[in-house]
Amino acid sequence: MKWMVSSVLIIIFLSAVALGQPVQYSTMPSSGAPAPAYPTSPESLELQAPSAVIAWDYVPTVGERSQNLVMADQRSAYESPAAIAARATADSPIYNQIVLPPKGYVAPNELFISNAPRTMVGCNLYANLPIWMNISSRGTTWFYEWYPNGQLEVQYLGAIYYQGWYKRWFFADFPGWHILQYYCNGWSNYAYVYVNGPSGYWVDRNPNPTTSISIITEVITEPSIAQKPSILPIGPTQKPSILPTGPTQKPSVLPTGPTQRPSITTTKPFQEPSITTTALISAKPSIAKPSARPSRIR
Repeated sequence: MKWMVSSVLIIIFLSAVALGQPVQYSTMPSSGAPAPAYPTSPESLELQAPSAVIAWDYVPTVGERSQNLVMADQRSAYESPAAIAARATADSPIYNQIVLPPKGYVAPNELFISNAPRTMVGCNLYANLPIWMNISSRGTTWFYEWYPNGQLEVQYLGAIYYQGWYKRWFFADFPGWHILQYYCNGWSNYAYVYVNGPSGYWVDRNPNPTTSISIITEVITEPSIAQKPSILPIGPTQKPSILPTGPTQKPSVLPTGPTQRPSITTTKPFQEPSITTTALISAKPSIAKPSARPSRIR
């Protein structure tokens, strides 16, 4: 009995120690991406989970779903529905503070979440929020997202040829604090998103296939022809008729009389047609045209 009590106490102690440990954020990006600095954590900034979450139901358009980045403008970033709602109510200045990477990391770019100049926001699980990026110069662009457990995900957004405002989307796929940043010839400030949800429980990071952006390609091939019509020459002065016979059978032609039309019967597979003459043919047999074109089985 004592060893069971001791085991329970040890487990409780280890759990408390683990909960008290700060999150260790990864700084090892994928191959080819610039290595980021260790991000400034929400705990070090003493950020609290926002009491109010973005209630606006954002829905990306079809064009926005199919692209990593879409061109935007400053007015769109500042005049989004969330920005109008924020101006109508008291908004804490902490939501708009600019948190830059440490010294030695040049940060000429700007990053806002939901609307400009907001850099911190709360939302519900599986919500979509617009991300506004003010890129200062052209270059290759990489987007970084740190998850609540410290995991780093990096996405290559492609080459930017024009400086200015761009838009993409954040999908709230896991409860807790998310830290966002991007790189394009220099770093941006950090943006923080707190996702409300059942923390401590497993959640599906992609509950709806339409929320993920994927490129689907279809390969179109010609249909295969299972059977080809066989062409049987009936006589030296007659045109061949196309008969839809079986794949391994050839019809034989038997003229039965001088004034009768030849009847077509089917013999055994792989047998050449046999011609049997029962009387003098005084007239050429008439050939009945096929009543319908042969059907092609695809």
